[in-house]
Amino acid sequence: MPLYYYRLLSLDCKVDLRSSRYAECVRRVRKCDLVVTRTEFNKLCSIRLRLKEQLERAEDEEEKLVEEQEALLTRIRTQEGAAFDKELASIEEAEEQERSLLASSSEPVV
Repeated sequence: MPLYYYRLLSLDCKVDLRSSRYAECVRRVRKCDLVVTRTEFNKLCSIRLRLKEQLERAEDEEEKLVEEQEALLTRIRTQEGAAFDKELASIEEAEEQERSLLASSSEPVV
């Protein structure tokens, strides 16, 4: 089946690298008149290999970024916890000072 047929039906016209035929022909088990030259086939294989390598690099980069994000979140949570503890200690100290002042001012002056 020629490429024209696939365009009429709005089907994707992709070559199956294993069979060197249109993927739709392979899927539909139909005769295919596509002829892929060795040069074209090698070009398709090299494009496929390049895309596969790009995908692997992108996945590695994604994994690295996820790890960095997790490390940053852990650091933020730790810092938030430390800041909360420090603020709580500061509040408790201020309350203690206030109680001391109230206690000393309620004592009679002689």
